[in-house]
Amino acid sequence: MQINATIPKTWIFFDRKPVVAALLKKERRALSRSGAYVAEVARRSIYKKRRPSQPGARPHSHTGKLRQMIASGVDSNRVCAVAGALRRFDALSAGVAPRVLEHGGRSRIVNKRVGKLRLGEPGPVSLRRGKGSKKIKDFKGKTRDVVYSKLRSERQLTQARKNEEILYGKFSEYAVISPRPFMSSALIQSERAIASFFNG
Repeated sequence: MQINATIPKTWIFFDRKPVVAALLKKERRALSRSGAYVAEVARRSIYKKRRPSQPGARPHSHTGKLRQMIASGVDSNRVCAVAGALRRFDALSAGVAPRVLEHGGRSRIVNKRVGKLRLGEPGPVSLRRGKGSKKIKDFKGKTRDVVYSKLRSERQLTQARKNEEILYGKFSEYAVISPRPFMSSALIQSERAIASFFNG
């Protein structure tokens, strides 16, 4: 069976190239604004504080670098907006990956106070009370007598590094991090604004 149909000349087709191009342009603009808005909401939700935030709350940025890492863009192939924190190993080499902050998990924490000793520089050569010793609290809160001296040999350097770990802890260790979502919460806060970008 063959069906013939006559299409009225007054009908308008929305698949014409100029119309489709205009719609796609408007959609990309709305996506771009949406991604940028979510990223800005996420940045503003992160406060620069030394102490860590409570699990489930937005993370604190100790140096301010986490906020600098948040960016947004439009994926033309998938026709979607993308917003989040870019992982830069130089920026968070001593911190927690943004992915772990958002979802929780294990992360390698680097101790900035350990691992910088070099030959020819002063270091903790002894943890016994003696001439020139200073009283220092270690990372556990215990007061210790420490003698600092210029490191003149590999043997002294090795001993100073061992003493350094006793004073300040290991160079690095893995810790379990509870989720501190900042992107998903920013998306929820932005829902009304995103709707206006597409409806406007």
